[in-house]
Amino acid sequence: WEKTGGVVSPFSKTPLTKFCGDEAALIHEKVPSAWVGVGQNRVKQFNKVKDLAKKNNKKIDLVILDDGFQQLGLQKDLEIIALTSLQKSQAFFREWPFTVRSSDLLVWTKGHYKPRSFGVPMVQTKYKLNTVKTDTPLWLVTGVASGDDVLNSLLADGVHIKKHVSLPDHVLYNQPQVEKILLEAKGQNCQIAVTGKDWVKWKEIKGVDLSNVTVVEPEVIFTSGKDLWLKTVLFQKH
Repeated sequence: WEKTGGVVSPFSKTPLTKFCGDEAALIHEKVPSAWVGVGQNRVKQFNKVKDLAKKNNKKIDLVILDDGFQQLGLQKDLEIIALTSLQKSQAFFREWPFTVRSSDLLVWTKGHYKPRSFGVPMVQTKYKLNTVKTDTPLWLVTGVASGDDVLNSLLADGVHIKKHVSLPDHVLYNQPQVEKILLEAKGQNCQIAVTGKDWVKWKEIKGVDLSNVTVVEPEVIFTSGKDLWLKTVLFQKH
C-alpha cells in the first residue's frame, strides 16, 4: 500500500501485513477506532480517508502524520520533531539541524548529549519496555530500526537474553524461518520474545500464538517537559 495507497477502517479486520505494513497493523490493533491511511502520497491518502469517513457519517477531529514534517502539501496546526544527539555517522538524518526552527516542539529521544534546539521548546523522553517476568532465558527477535535499543532495555531490567536475532526493519517473516527460530530456541530451553511490531507479522504464521511467544512493548516516559508536551498538543497557552 505504500505505493498504491490503502485505508484500514475503524473496527475492521486487520489486513495482512504484506499489504498494509507492520506499523499500520499495529496502530489498528492499539487504536481500533482510528482510520489508518497508508501510502507515500499523503495528500491523496488524507483525502481518501476524509471521503470514506464522510460516507460513513463519521467526523475526523484529529489527524496525525508520521514523518509529516516533510509533507509540504498539507497545512498542519502543529509540527513536532524527534531529535537525537547521535552523530551523522551513527544515525540517518532526514533534515539539516537548523530546520528545527520551523517546528513548534522538539522531543529529544536518543543520545546522551543535549542536541541544539535553536530556541524551540524541547522535552525529553525515554523508552522502557514492559518487564518480561520469566525464569526461562529468552531468544530476542527484532525486525525494527534499532534492535540493539530493545536488547539493551531488557538487559538493563535484568532479563536473561541468551541470543539476539537482529533482522532488518520491516522484515517479512516466512513460515520456515519462524519455525526454525522456534525449534532452535526450544532446543536450548529458551522462550521467544518479539516486539509488537514483529508480533503483528508473527501471529499471521500458522502455529504461532502467545503460548510460545512473549511480546514486549515500549512505554514512553517523560524525563522532562511533560507539562509542556500536554499543553502544546492540547493547544493550550503555556
